[in-house]
Amino acid sequence: MNAGAAGTRFFAGPLGRLGELQAFASSGTDLVFTCGMTGHDANTGRIVRDLSELPEALRRHIPAGMVIADIPEARIRAQTLVALDHARRALEEAGSALSQLVTLRLFLRDMRDSTAAASTVKAVLGAGAPATTIIEATGPGVDPELDVVLDAVGARSGGRFAPRHVWVPGMEKLTGGFPAATVFGPYVFTTPVSGADPKMGRIATTRDALNEDERAFLDADYFDSRQEALAVEQVLMWRNVRRILAATGVPFENILHQNNWLAVSMQHYVPVTRVRARLFGLGEARTAATSLPVSALRTPGAAFECSVTGIVAGHESAGFRKEIRMDSHGVGPYYVGAVKAGPCVFAAGEVPVRAAAGKIPELVARAADLHGDLRHLNFGRIHAEYPLMAQANCVYELIGEALARYGCTMKDVLHQTVYLVEPAHFPALERMATLHYGVRLPPTTLVPIRGASPFAATLLEIEVTAHAGTG
Repeated sequence: MNAGAAGTRFFAGPLGRLGELQAFASSGTDLVFTCGMTGHDANTGRIVRDLSELPEALRRHIPAGMVIADIPEARIRAQTLVALDHARRALEEAGSALSQLVTLRLFLRDMRDSTAAASTVKAVLGAGAPATTIIEATGPGVDPELDVVLDAVGARSGGRFAPRHVWVPGMEKLTGGFPAATVFGPYVFTTPVSGADPKMGRIATTRDALNEDERAFLDADYFDSRQEALAVEQVLMWRNVRRILAATGVPFENILHQNNWLAVSMQHYVPVTRVRARLFGLGEARTAATSLPVSALRTPGAAFECSVTGIVAGHESAGFRKEIRMDSHGVGPYYVGAVKAGPCVFAAGEVPVRAAAGKIPELVARAADLHGDLRHLNFGRIHAEYPLMAQANCVYELIGEALARYGCTMKDVLHQTVYLVEPAHFPALERMATLHYGVRLPPTTLVPIRGASPFAATLLEIEVTAHAGTG
């Protein structure tokens, strides 16, 4: 175990010297975060391909008597079991446990494997399964043998709060049989939901499906029916999110962070941004937000799924209140770069775009676009420039600026999710990350994406959660 900034601890894990480069887990006042876990055997270093490669202690979770039709699922179950066991070890070393999970995320190479992965998680966790995200995330440079990546957030055993999983009657189809939300003291973490009808599973495409108040979030007219359908679906999605928030005591304005997973490109997202602007406004309802396109969503036919983190009303006297200490984000005025509640700072996903009020946003496309000495990043090098390196530095600078508003530094980061269009470029990003974190990175989850902003040349987006040291 190594200490980060005050109140932040990092754990190296069981993989030898790799722990010197990236923490296996971290803990703050209340929560434990793991890095992205894969199905690599801890002894051989190879990706497991079959249940026969696993020890009996893991295999026993899967019923015997599988038939030939189950064979393609064997590798999914095996990798999920191994990755989940890695998460168990990381959580336990950092003072948590699988029984203390607050939220879980699974990123799959193929959404057709979601049933096998989800059933494996449920077989291991049983009634302790928390709010869970399942997304298809793949792209160029992803190892074709790697089927599952997962990360977890757990409660510290014996800490101030214990997780409580909440089921909202009628929402089970939308949440894939996982709890609609997990309540952890004042915090609420939700399972992503789409705009589908909870009973029928269908997604409406016209404004007739909305009530009068909901229609006010739409434009008076749209260029084509596809734009209107996307806007309607977005409103319906937030209707479902509101239902979960109501069941857990979270007012809409107490949303801290939102993850918007898209099955459409950012270029098609413009009508949706106007809906979000009307929903969240320019006041205290603004949140930190990450919105990006992935390969596929769990809900068939859905364009969006969204999960949120919020604060239950009534915990203000204990120090758990939503704090916004910065202006609206230059990219979208209805959200902010970071939000604090209690000891946690939830930062928005940042892209390499410099934006300020009254100015046209500008993409950082190369080193020469950077501020300061790093515009000379390619001095003395004869290979073609890696634009990712300049973009990564820009993103980390933006994150650092946002965290500073809450008295944090990059040393306080508990976890980072790195979304990359080209995952094979991650080693180049790691090089830039060390300029901001030092030699050892915090627990990191790498997620392949299809884009990260309306600028087609955007190669990455990064979001972080940090420990603020109070609360």
